[in-house]
Amino acid sequence: MSALETQLNNQKENDKDKSLDDLINLSRKADKIRAKGFDTFVGIAKWTPFVLIQLVGLAIIGLDKFVRGEWNWDYLLSAEFWNKFLTYQLALWIIGLSWFVNIIVRFIKNHKEYKENLQKIKEQVDFDHNKEEFIEKQVEVEKLIRKKYFLEQKVYRKLYKIRLKYKIKSISEFIKEGGIEHHLEGKSPLLVKLTLLKLRLRIVKRNVETLRERLTLEWQKDYLKHYKIKYPKISRGLIVGGIKASDKNGRFNDYKMNVVSTTVVNIAPSTLITTTIGFLILAFSLTFVEVGLPEVLLFFIQTILILWNTFMLITLAPSIFERTFLNVSEQRRSDIRKFRIRHDNNNENEKEIIAILNGNIKTEN
Repeated sequence: MSALETQLNNQKENDKDKSLDDLINLSRKADKIRAKGFDTFVGIAKWTPFVLIQLVGLAIIGLDKFVRGEWNWDYLLSAEFWNKFLTYQLALWIIGLSWFVNIIVRFIKNHKEYKENLQKIKEQVDFDHNKEEFIEKQVEVEKLIRKKYFLEQKVYRKLYKIRLKYKIKSISEFIKEGGIEHHLEGKSPLLVKLTLLKLRLRIVKRNVETLRERLTLEWQKDYLKHYKIKYPKISRGLIVGGIKASDKNGRFNDYKMNVVSTTVVNIAPSTLITTTIGFLILAFSLTFVEVGLPEVLLFFIQTILILWNTFMLITLAPSIFERTFLNVSEQRRSDIRKFRIRHDNNNENEKEIIAILNGNIKTEN
């Protein structure tokens, strides 16, 4: 290859790099312009409802100077009313929700803290994949921590109710040998016999002993892993990707893609809206009619209400995003960091849970 050809090739590569840099810079400028325009629009949206209230208030004050009207309650039962009402509601929510969803999607793509949370989660997942696996085991540890907590709370609540119902001063004293007789001291023997109280207390004692046994490490080692109790579910997919996976197959993957059901769930909302709009457009027969001041005034009021609803959804979108997507991402980031700390400490503070995890495998009937 000659020096000239080499120079030409280098020049082409430089031109390509320069074009790519220019494209990137233009993209960044466009993003900044869109972000600035979006912030300006949100700022206007926050004030628009207040301004509209003032205009509507002034209109109400002066409305009776120009028109006379009365409520026609029979009209509410007519098909014409419900046709107008439903089509208006459809327009109201299609416009409002389209803006709302667009803003939420924008936050998901561009929110700094949200993206940072996802990046921190990814770093832990990369560590798990490339260096030391810890997420799977820590998920199992976390399941048992949660099950143990909710089981014990359930047991304590039941013991508390038993104490209140039978006025037991001390559970420990009650289940000792002679505890029932001590509890019955001072009560009428005839009343005890007639109410079968002693027999009932024996049944209560057995229930109390069963409940207290569930608090022991020995029982939990045998049964806790397979004991059914409601607790906040967790899985690797949920902590890593925010995907709520089914737990019916246990720890094993089933490799089912569920393409049809997943696709339907994700595209159903937008498809339903576009299908409905298409249906209405095809059924719509366009005819120009004469309109007067009442029709113009009604259209103006409905337009204001649609704008009001849209602006309310726009101004609510940031706080809803923070309480949903951002909040969950922070929880996932916090928990996966906690899992990493447990792993690095070799579960030093979770010895009982590890003992339960490695305990005998039994099921309770």
